[in-house]
Amino acid sequence: MTARMTISLPDELKARMDAVQVPVNWSGVAARSFEGQLEQLSEVQRSGSLADVVERLRASRRAHAQARPREHDPDPYGEGLAAGMTWARATAECPELARLEAACGEADVEDWGTCPGLAEAAQAALTAGPPEEFWALHGPGPEPTPRFVQGFADGALAIFQQVKLQLGAPRAL
Repeated sequence: MTARMTISLPDELKARMDAVQVPVNWSGVAARSFEGQLEQLSEVQRSGSLADVVERLRASRRAHAQARPREHDPDPYGEGLAAGMTWARATAECPELARLEAACGEADVEDWGTCPGLAEAAQAALTAGPPEEFWALHGPGPEPTPRFVQGFADGALAIFQQVKLQLGAPRAL
């Protein structure tokens, strides 16, 4: 069964909708929008009221204010992820990305923690020369942490996956 309802729209919006030259099921568009809004509201209700969130964050702020202050430790994985994406978009060569994918493309989070040679394999795939030179250009310095290398590989391979189908049939690299 389908319920009917009346909604009000600004005149300018209605005029733009009327000007569309292709058939559009505006009821379906509205229904999907309503579903999305209901899902967001449901999520808010599941996570607690706004007052609960405010109280939780106040308690968190008090706890952190009482704790001994320390310097912010940057996340080497996040920094590596951003650097890898930048490298893949700007300067990476297809053979480098293919070698990186072959070396660690199937690795998941647990593999990086349990296989100490994975970071070295990723570094070897990235450059034929000394890894220190590569990381001096694309990393935090000549000797990145394995966590940075993991993020770098994940970021570069994420970009490679996005464009690989558009590159066409693979050729010998």
